[in-house]
Amino acid sequence: MPSARQLIAVLLGLVSAGLLFGAPRVTQLPQDPLAWGLGPGVTTPTLVVFAIVSIVGVVMTLLWPRLAMVAFGLVGTGIGILVLVEFRSSVLLLAIPALAAAVVLAVRVDRRVLIVSVISIALVTAIAGGITRWTYLEKYGATHPESSAIGIDGPADWMWVGGVTSTAATIAAGELDEGDRTLHYRNDSGATGFVTTTPGPYGVARFELSDLDPGTSYHYRIDEGDEVTFRTPQTGAQDLTVVLGSCARSGSNGAIFDAMLGEDPDLFLNLGDLHYANLVSDDPADHIAAIGRSLSTPAQSALVSSVPTAWVWDDHDYGDDDSDSSSPSREAVSVAYRRAVPHFGVDTDPAEPISQAFTIGRVRFVVTDTRSQRTSASMLGERQLEWFLDEIGVSAQTHAAVVWMNPAPWLSHRGPGSDQWGGFPDERRRIADAIAAAEIDNLVVVSGDYHMVAIDDGTNTGFASDGSPGFPLLHAGPLDRPAAAIGGPFSHGTYETAGQYGKLEIEDDGGDTVQIRLSGHTWEGDEFVALELDFDVPAGA
Repeated sequence: MPSARQLIAVLLGLVSAGLLFGAPRVTQLPQDPLAWGLGPGVTTPTLVVFAIVSIVGVVMTLLWPRLAMVAFGLVGTGIGILVLVEFRSSVLLLAIPALAAAVVLAVRVDRRVLIVSVISIALVTAIAGGITRWTYLEKYGATHPESSAIGIDGPADWMWVGGVTSTAATIAAGELDEGDRTLHYRNDSGATGFVTTTPGPYGVARFELSDLDPGTSYHYRIDEGDEVTFRTPQTGAQDLTVVLGSCARSGSNGAIFDAMLGEDPDLFLNLGDLHYANLVSDDPADHIAAIGRSLSTPAQSALVSSVPTAWVWDDHDYGDDDSDSSSPSREAVSVAYRRAVPHFGVDTDPAEPISQAFTIGRVRFVVTDTRSQRTSASMLGERQLEWFLDEIGVSAQTHAAVVWMNPAPWLSHRGPGSDQWGGFPDERRRIADAIAAAEIDNLVVVSGDYHMVAIDDGTNTGFASDGSPGFPLLHAGPLDRPAAAIGGPFSHGTYETAGQYGKLEIEDDGGDTVQIRLSGHTWEGDEFVALELDFDVPAGA
């Protein structure tokens, strides 16, 4: 006949199993935006395993109480480890029933047995912790050496510059204390200016600079902080160097960002997965904290504070893996983007996509949002798709070249339901048909998501109904994540090494042709693949 102590332990074990199995299904467990970013795809099955161990503990309670005590103890410590790497401390409440069951069973256990049990739990926990740490480093850790950059001192934890035109720029800064903040700026000709603002929600301040001179370097600082330099583009035809990439681990401080900065670029295109927090949080503060964790590292800070940046999210920095418009994070991350990102004219309504378009020189950059409007039937959503087709149709005639910043892999042959354009074959064909019908032949597409660098000269990117040829394509990644070759075929092959970036070199002297060079580079800056293109400039450009 079970004792009262055993019956109490059984009840607590059943409560533990029920909570661990049901909690992630009925509520959103509070994630720590500065943790590992495992996401529900990892944490939910892990909690189910803990629930199963609790059930095993219930059975053991009736047969072998001492082993049951160890099982419940392992569940409690396992939850503790999970909270340490992923959740806020409040999730520790889930460990209480299992730990209470272990305590109830330990009350009358012989001291020597108790000591052995505690040591066993400690050893198993240490081994599990070591395996967890090794797994994390293998899957989420640094893929190449750390940067040698020195951080920027000042009142803000992070700053980045974007929305840059020949005469204006936006600088966003985060983790600021309350009170007015002044951004001072100057150029080498002696012209000075300042903008004073008060940090808004989430400790972020946005400084809008206007009346700048074209083709000019500006040095700026917030209050008495360190000075940083960026430059405005010239007006009209000009040469451009653009660095681009995707997929960096949360808080990456890799040397690859030093190499990109060493290219002396005019623009940085971040093609998604700025971080891997995998947040499903409905609090914009969490998403801004995850952004800040990456931007505040010395390497990324040096790059994005001095090089105008355009960022479009992919899945891991928008929500969880393969997330779409149904993600619980949708509204929160949309609010966070509009508050913390110095973008190039995104619609103020958080329900709208973060699509945008801007011109530097005679090149039009068009950015599409492949997450927030996505459904099972459409990648872009009808309104964004119509905007995009109209935008590239007009821009291809009024600009020397068009660069489509498309985070989702275009060249994918995976079928419906997949996360790439191959999962939306009808929509992809509609875009290809529109490009063919408009006879657009000055389009270059840059993409991320796939953890590789790959170039196609247009041989394989054509999906138009009439068999028209495709367009040049450059995949750029991963900046600081493990590599993998996916998709294809690509005319110039695939290159899968952790720590890679892409580069566009645009030569435009104002004549009848423009040269664009696509290339892939290692984290040390060494080039390993390239494609050179010549485009005839339309009469209306």
